Amino acid sequence: MKKSLLIGVLALSLAGCATTTKQNHQATITQLQMRVSQLEQEVVLKNDEIDGLKYDVGRLNAKLEQKKTAVIAQTTPEALNGVRRIESDGIIRISVNPDQVQTALKNAGYYKGAIDNKIGAQTQEAIKKFQKDNGLLADGIIGLKTWAKMAEFL
Repeated sequence: MKKSLLIGVLALSLAGCATTTKQNHQATITQLQMRVSQLEQEVVLKNDEIDGLKYDVGRLNAKLEQKKTAVIAQTTPEALNGVRRIESDGIIRISVNPDQVQTALKNAGYYKGAIDNKIGAQTQEAIKKFQKDNGLLADGIIGLKTWAKMAEFL
């Protein structure tokens, strides 16, 4: 009898542990599900923040382009007479006609060819030489700094 009583108490004790362990696991799962939900909400907020920053960057880029155009307009107005902002082939990053580039290079003594309104190999080499001799990045691309210096020769 003592033995069966002892076995009964032991069985009830173990059954109680199993129930408690199952409840603990369920509580842990519930907590994890709540944390996942919180993290998903944070991701949505961060995505909204990123979208807002992308919008701001776009707006600031537009303002920067306007300021670049203003800088061009303020750089030796006589030399920049009639210059307008247009997209180009990558060699000329500002709105200036190739014939103006060739004329400025010719006047500065860097270009010997005909003024043909085309940026060919001879014109590109003249641009690089001009940039190098004037302490500019000799990449063959006409940007604001290169044109500001080159426009002095128009």
